[in-house]
Amino acid sequence: MSTAAEPKVTVLAPNTGRTIPNRDSWAVKPLTKGKTDYPFPVEWGDGTLHHKISKEKLNSVAEQIALLYNSQTPALRNAVRAFWALCWQLAGPAVTAAVVDAEPKISPYRLLWNLPLNVSLGPPSPATDPGQAFDPDTEPVLNTPG
Repeated sequence: MSTAAEPKVTVLAPNTGRTIPNRDSWAVKPLTKGKTDYPFPVEWGDGTLHHKISKEKLNSVAEQIALLYNSQTPALRNAVRAFWALCWQLAGPAVTAAVVDAEPKISPYRLLWNLPLNVSLGPPSPATDPGQAFDPDTEPVLNTPG
């Protein structure tokens, strides 16, 4: 139990239609705009955003949110809603506002794909890209691949 005052955040229910947004245009404007605030090493060019936990892995979580948000089992419904509220809070107001405005509206997929703590900046195509496996933050070593 926390004694700290928790900020009041209005959490909107996710779209439970289970429509998956376009995988290739996943990022919302606050992330793409934020990327331009960082200088990249010359060899990175414009750089890119990478998911630490892949969108494919997050898809299964989003499917469960869409499926169980209105579960008839109170304990399950409460757990999913608490998790959704935490994700909403971690995403922050700029990202949640963009998720509300994007199509499909309030997509659990889009919210999870755009959690700032799961996205990092990196080279456009790292030589050691893990694909769907966990992608830890790494720093480039000059004159070596990756």
